[in-house]
Amino acid sequence: MKLPIQDKLVVERDKIADYLLTPAHRYGASKARFFAVFGFRLEEWEQLAEALREHGRTHDVARMRETGFGPRYIVEGQLNTPSGRRPRVRSVWQMDEGAIAPRLITAISSGELMKIKEHDCVVLTANLTEEGLLTGDVGTVVHIHKGGAAYEVEFVTLAGRTIAVATVAASDLRPIGERDVNHVRELQSA
Repeated sequence: MKLPIQDKLVVERDKIADYLLTPAHRYGASKARFFAVFGFRLEEWEQLAEALREHGRTHDVARMRETGFGPRYIVEGQLNTPSGRRPRVRSVWQMDEGAIAPRLITAISSGELMKIKEHDCVVLTANLTEEGLLTGDVGTVVHIHKGGAAYEVEFVTLAGRTIAVATVAASDLRPIGERDVNHVRELQSA
């Protein structure tokens, strides 16, 4: 399966220039370093935008998940770059209800995907409402599926009681960062 409405894929300037190619961005800096190695530059942000559109048009959808706002598509494959090298990249596209076409929400290098190992602490980047989990909740990876396509993550209260073991797509979590701070919220009763 391919992304729908491929001729109108949306890649916004801000997503590229203010996030994926910005070395000073708090969370995007590692992405900017990755893309710079392959010749992408902030001054020519359109090159990366077009390469990601091409990536979305060329490769098959690896996974699709309904978000409650519309489907989210994950596309994996090699990315054409100014350097001529072709790194493996995962692009993530969201098709919100009423949108004209899927919109790029992030791109992840395969090296970034491999950073997460079993027993690492990770942070949710999307709500898992079925499990009562929210963006920002922290869990521990207890199993890795298909080389990092998805993870089994155990979530516990600060008192040590397991509240969920959830299957989480790689696009819905990230490693903890050096500047992350614990925050307490009370678990809603089940």
